[in-house]
Amino acid sequence: MIEIVPTKDWPRIRALAEEIWREYYPGILAPEQIEYMLQWRYSDVALSEDDAEYYLVKRGGESQGFIGLGRENADVKLHKLYLRQESRGQGLGARSLAFVLERARELSAGRLVLNVHKRNTQAIKAYERAGFMRVDSVVIPIAHGFTLDDYIYAKTV
Repeated sequence: MIEIVPTKDWPRIRALAEEIWREYYPGILAPEQIEYMLQWRYSDVALSEDDAEYYLVKRGGESQGFIGLGRENADVKLHKLYLRQESRGQGLGARSLAFVLERARELSAGRLVLNVHKRNTQAIKAYERAGFMRVDSVVIPIAHGFTLDDYIYAKTV
């Protein structure tokens, strides 16, 4: 049984992020950028000050990943959707996206938008399969010479 439940369990979110990012992002991001972004985005302070709503994605009562989303003007932005390696390819991503779309409707959003790294081909394919369209491309400097080199995707809610 799949459950998606609200959470403010920052240690659990951080532990999942560390596991997932260190397994998934090598080959997409430099190891130094992975570690920087984990500290930047997943400290207790960063998470508690984040305006996003967080949800744990659970199967059989065990956390398999997490979602972070929030309002951005008339849209809802999907900030984070990460699943553990053993949970990918089993419908959890599609179920999570369906949840996020429903939440965007509840919030009366016009669109659901997200950023995805340009080299994250697996996620790009999943979003396109789910009906998202590429609407822009950005390179955003963050710190220490690192950048967010992303496509922006959107789907009408």
